[in-house]
Amino acid sequence: MTSPLLIVKNLNLDFIGTKTIRALNDLNFELNAGESLVLLGESGSGKSVTLKSLLRLYKPSSIHMTGEILFDGQSIQGLNQKQLQSYRGKDVSMVFQEAGTAFDPVYTIGEQIIEMILAHEAISFRDAKSRALELLDLVKIPQAKQRLLAYPHELSGGMKQRAMIALSLACRPKILLADEPTTALDATVQIQILLLLRELQQELNMAMIFVTHDIGAAVEISDQIAVMYGGTIVEKTNVSQFINNPFHPYSHGLLASNVSSEQKGKKLMTIAGSPPIMDKNSLGCAFAPRCSFAIEKCITERPISQTINDSQVSCWKPILENA
Repeated sequence: MTSPLLIVKNLNLDFIGTKTIRALNDLNFELNAGESLVLLGESGSGKSVTLKSLLRLYKPSSIHMTGEILFDGQSIQGLNQKQLQSYRGKDVSMVFQEAGTAFDPVYTIGEQIIEMILAHEAISFRDAKSRALELLDLVKIPQAKQRLLAYPHELSGGMKQRAMIALSLACRPKILLADEPTTALDATVQIQILLLLRELQQELNMAMIFVTHDIGAAVEISDQIAVMYGGTIVEKTNVSQFINNPFHPYSHGLLASNVSSEQKGKKLMTIAGSPPIMDKNSLGCAFAPRCSFAIEKCITERPISQTINDSQVSCWKPILENA
């Protein structure tokens, strides 16, 4: 049996300042080669922090991290700066949330993609330029030769996002991290980008972790869905199971609060309250104060993960109507 490409085991991350904030709390998941995993949840649930932690983008002085992140069997916590530079972009690459701020405004799109390739591979400038052009074609940017010479501000939001994807694919990474890459785009362009990412992921046999709070996007792009709350994964399951019969009360709440055409004229369901501000000494289930199914145990004891059908669920009182 093939080992997972990525293993995250008992990962905790605290932001250190005037007050210590626990951003990730006993996070556990695995990712196989070619698999697409969506991290789904409200703002503040730890989705983006997870991606940045996988690339070790936080300054060591600003955080305290425990647990393991294993890529292809190797711990990334043990990588020195030179090894990290090779790991970032070549093995694991990231599409950032705002393409407009991810690009350097004083260099052309082509220069930035070429620089990425030359930093990781021993090839000529000419070959790197040729690949940059191929990448712009791959992400379906029209008039790719002219776009190669364009500055970021000369591209539309959708074109900039495609160029960002091209940049992230420059060194053919094994894992692509996508942090809400369609947030600032209109609905039509969002669908185009989602379909493009899914197509590229399958064509290149690349694993992908996609962060979103949009259930429609999650269903479109994923093989597996991991629902995050309070810095941990409360339910991990396949798309069909999540849509038809999720087990965690928070997953039910997310689905019920999703807008659909069938709800026209009906009151939109909401989850009362707000996501918690965590600390490492927090007791019980983070969702308990907002959960209508909570029992006394939910307040006093942190739930352990259990297997229900093909799902991993962290809840003392899962919803088992059709289990």
